[in-house]
Amino acid sequence: MRQHLAKIRSIWLSVVIVLAACTVTLAPPYDAELASGLDSTNQTTLILFSALSQGASADEFSRFQGQYDAAIGQFDALRIRADARETPPLSRKAIENIQLFPEFCGMDDGCVNPTPGILETLLSTLRQMRNTHRSRGLPADKVALFKNDYEIAITQALNVEQSFNR
Repeated sequence: MRQHLAKIRSIWLSVVIVLAACTVTLAPPYDAELASGLDSTNQTTLILFSALSQGASADEFSRFQGQYDAAIGQFDALRIRADARETPPLSRKAIENIQLFPEFCGMDDGCVNPTPGILETLLSTLRQMRNTHRSRGLPADKVALFKNDYEIAITQALNVEQSFNR
């Protein structure tokens, strides 16, 4: 009986060691430069929102054009960086074979690496704000609405990226 128990313990210990040694990665790797870029570009963009918080006329657009261009260009570069990130093989296989939530995740890796899609939404908001400012001006209440949309997207992107830091 003792030999039988010792064998079971030995097998159990072996199984535990083997399982502990196995790691399955489903999420993309953390990219510290991407996270840092999101932080710094967010700060720059919030400065733009602060400068526009009282509203601005279309005639004042040229004063802010450089800030718009910088924020949009930087976020677009970060979107490209996030999109170029490698999807782990097991996740790629699941995406190709299972397609669990195609209406939510799309047919690509939107559920595994949502940051590019989030940044595309954020960019759309900034471009729409820039175009509205250029053509009609921005009343303060419209700036607040754009800022709200922006904050939702940037919070999502920052949270996703921080979750990859494990």
